[in-house]
Amino acid sequence: MLRSTSVKQESWKPVKLLAKQPVKDKILSLECDLEGKIAVALTATSMNIFNERELLSIVDIDGGYQLKISSHLENIFVLNSKKLACFDYWGNLKWEYISDGLIDDFEIDPLGKNIVLRGEKFVVFLNRFGDLEWDYNFSEYIIDMHFTTGGSFLISTTNQIYSLISDNAFDKILEIPGQVKTFFSDDGGIAINDKNLISFSLTGHLTWDKDSVDVSHVRFSNNSLMNYFVEGDKKLVCQDRNGDKLWTYSSEDKLQNFNLIDSGTMIGLCSNNYFHILDENGAQAWTYYAREKVVDFSFSSFGGDVIIASENKIHWFQNEGFLRNQVNLNLEGIESLISKVSFYESNIGDIEDNFALVSEQPGGNFVSLKNSFKTIVNLRTKLEHLHRRHVNYLDSLPKFMDLLHLQGAQTDEMVPLIYPYFSLHGDIMDNSNYDNLFELANHLLSKLERYDLTKIKNDSIFDQKIFIRDAKKGIANEIVNIQKLIDQSVIDLKNLEVDVNGLVIAWLESGNVDDKLQDFFHTYSNNLLARSLKGEVILEKMESHMAFVDYSTSNDSVKLRRVRFRSRKDIELKLELLNNSENKLENMNVRAKIEGIGLDLLSPPSGVIRIDHLKPGESSPITFSFSPKNRAKTRVVLVIQYFDTVGRKCTDWLGDVGTNFLGCYVKPLALSEPEHESERLNFKDNTSHTSLNVEGLQLSKITKIAKGMPGLYLCNLKEENTRSIIYHSGESSLDGSKYLSMIFLRKLGEDESLRVALELICHSNDIDKSSELKEEMSLYLKNKLLELNAKFV
Repeated sequence: MLRSTSVKQESWKPVKLLAKQPVKDKILSLECDLEGKIAVALTATSMNIFNERELLSIVDIDGGYQLKISSHLENIFVLNSKKLACFDYWGNLKWEYISDGLIDDFEIDPLGKNIVLRGEKFVVFLNRFGDLEWDYNFSEYIIDMHFTTGGSFLISTTNQIYSLISDNAFDKILEIPGQVKTFFSDDGGIAINDKNLISFSLTGHLTWDKDSVDVSHVRFSNNSLMNYFVEGDKKLVCQDRNGDKLWTYSSEDKLQNFNLIDSGTMIGLCSNNYFHILDENGAQAWTYYAREKVVDFSFSSFGGDVIIASENKIHWFQNEGFLRNQVNLNLEGIESLISKVSFYESNIGDIEDNFALVSEQPGGNFVSLKNSFKTIVNLRTKLEHLHRRHVNYLDSLPKFMDLLHLQGAQTDEMVPLIYPYFSLHGDIMDNSNYDNLFELANHLLSKLERYDLTKIKNDSIFDQKIFIRDAKKGIANEIVNIQKLIDQSVIDLKNLEVDVNGLVIAWLESGNVDDKLQDFFHTYSNNLLARSLKGEVILEKMESHMAFVDYSTSNDSVKLRRVRFRSRKDIELKLELLNNSENKLENMNVRAKIEGIGLDLLSPPSGVIRIDHLKPGESSPITFSFSPKNRAKTRVVLVIQYFDTVGRKCTDWLGDVGTNFLGCYVKPLALSEPEHESERLNFKDNTSHTSLNVEGLQLSKITKIAKGMPGLYLCNLKEENTRSIIYHSGESSLDGSKYLSMIFLRKLGEDESLRVALELICHSNDIDKSSELKEEMSLYLKNKLLELNAKFV
C-alpha cells in the first residue's frame, strides 16, 4: 500500500491505487461511465478521454464548463454558454446543438434518450440525436431541473415547483416563494429561500421546514430516505426523511465537493489536497493524499472504481473490499426478494437461474466481482419492478376489473388468482421497447436522407449508393414490422381481457374458483416472448443496414481464411474467420447481406452471427444457411463489427462470394452403384463428355481431388495402380433434376510416369443440364489441379 493511501477500516481492504495519468492543463471536472472503464477530464481548452487508465483521445474544446456522461448510449456531453456538443467514447463528434440564448445547465434522462437545456427563463428539449423536439418559456427565473430515476421531469422557478405531464405542458406541484436553490430527489426535494430550508414531496405537501442555514450540495440516497448537505464550509450533515439529524462529519479544511452512491453506503468528499471515503455512518473508511488540490472525483455505479482528479492528474483506485461486501449484501437482498416474488409471479425461472449462477461466483477477482455486480443489479431491478407491481396490485385492481367490464365483481377468494393475468396484462401493455425501435428507425432514416449522394465515391467493391438505397427501403420495411408487433400486442390485450372476463364469469356462475393457470395464459405469454424475439431481429436488421452503409475498407484485422458454399438440405455458406491483428478482438458480429434474387436467408434470420472473441492468430468457423429461389446471379456480401483493444467499435468490409452451380444448386443424392447404372441408362440420350491429359501429379492425388467433388454424392470408387473410376450423383436443389457423372483416370506411360488421362462423362434429365454439369465439374477439377502446379497437355 502506498503511503499516500490510508485505510481506516479493515473490512474495506484492499484499496489499490492502480495508476496516475497527467493532464496538460488544469482539470475543471471529471466524469466516468457506469462501469468505471471510461474516464473523461475537462479542462478550459480540451477534453481528455481515458480508456482503462490509458489516454485514448484529446479533443479541443473551446470554453467548455460542464461535462456529463450517458453510459446507456455511450455519449459524452460538453456544454459551453451557447452550445451543447455530443461525442462518442472515442472523441468523435456525433452532433452539436447551438442555442439562440445563453445556456446555464443541461440534464439527461436516465436512459440518455432526452436532453433538456436550461437558460434563464427557458428550456429546450432535444432527442438523443440532438434534434430539437420543443421548447418552453417560463415567466419566472428557473432555479433548477431534474430527471427522476423513473424518467419524470421536474423544474423549479423562483416561486413554483412543476412537473412535466405531457409534451409542451407543465403541472404546478406546489408554491414555494423566493427559492434561491432547489435540490430534487425522486419523490420530492429540498428548497432553500432567504428564511427557510424546506422539504417537499411530489404530491404537493411540505414535509418539514427549518430556519435557513448556510447549505450547499444537497444530495439524496436510499430512495430519498436520507439527505446530505454541506453546512457552512466544513461540516457534512446526514438527515433522515423527517429532517432529523443522523450524523455529522467535520473537516479541518473547507469541503469543496461530495458525492455518494445511491445506496448511501459510500460517501466521497474532497478538501484541499485530501480525498476521503466515508461509510454509511459518516466514519472515515479510507483517505488519500493527492499532493495537489483535489478538484473532482467520480464513482462507477457499484462503487468498485473510484477515480479522482487533482489539478493536473487523474488517479484510479480499485475499491475491492467495499465491492466484495456489497456483492454479498445484495445477494442476500435478492434472495429475500425472490422468496417474496415467487409467491405471486408464475414465470421467474430465468431470474432464479441467473441468481443461482451469480451466487456461485462471489469470490473471484476484481473483474469477476464487477461482472457479478452487473448481473446482480439487473436481477434486482427486475425483481423490484415485479415487487412494486404486486404492492400496488390492490390499488390497481379496480381499474383492471373495469377494463374487463366486471368492476367490483371479484370476491376475496378471486383476488390472488386474478393477479397472474393482471401481471401479464401489464407486460403486454408495455410498449417501451417498440417505442425505442420506432425512435431509432426514424433517426436512421433521417440520417440516411442527409447523405449527399453526389459526394459518395465508388470504392470499386460495391456502389455505396445502392447500399444507401437498400438501407432506406429496408428500414422503412422494419417500421412496418414494428407496427405489426404493436398491432399484435393490441389484439392480444383485447383477447386476454375477453378470456379473463370469461374466466371470472365462469367462477361466479359455478361457484368453483380454480387456482390452475388457464391455457390461454401460456398462449399469450408465448406470444409475448415471440414478439420480443422478433423485436431483437428487427433491431439486428436495422443495424445491419447501417453497417453496410458505414463500413471501412482500410482495415484488415479480420480476414476470411476459407469461404465456400455447400448444398445439403439447405445451402450453407461456410466461412472461417481469422484474427489477423496482434490484439484480442471482442464482441464480434458477422453480418450478411444478399445482393440478388437467387437466395433467401434462412439462418440466422437476422443475418448476424456472433463470436465472443478471437485471440491474435485465432480462427473460428461460422455458417449461414439459405434456401435457393432461382439461378439468378447472386452474391452474399459480408461485413464484420467488433471492439478493438481500446473498446472502439469497428465496422470493416469482410468480403463477398457469388453463388455457384456445385455449391448452391446441386445437392448430394445417395445412390448405390446399380442405381447409378440404372439412372445412366434412363439418361443415355442426355450425355456430355470431355477429356484432358494431366502432367505433374500422381494418379492418387488426382483421384483424391476428383472424389471430393462438392455438391455430389460419392456413389462408388474403383481404384487400381494404373487407373481409377469415380461415380458421383446429385439432384437439383430447385427442381429435383438428377445429375450423374463418371470420372475415368488412367496413367499414361511407365509406372513412374506423372501423366494421367482424365475423362469425364455426365448424364442428366436433358442435354443442357448434363452439359452444365460437365462444364462445372471440369472447371472445378482444372482449378484444383492448377493449384497443385499441374499442367494440361
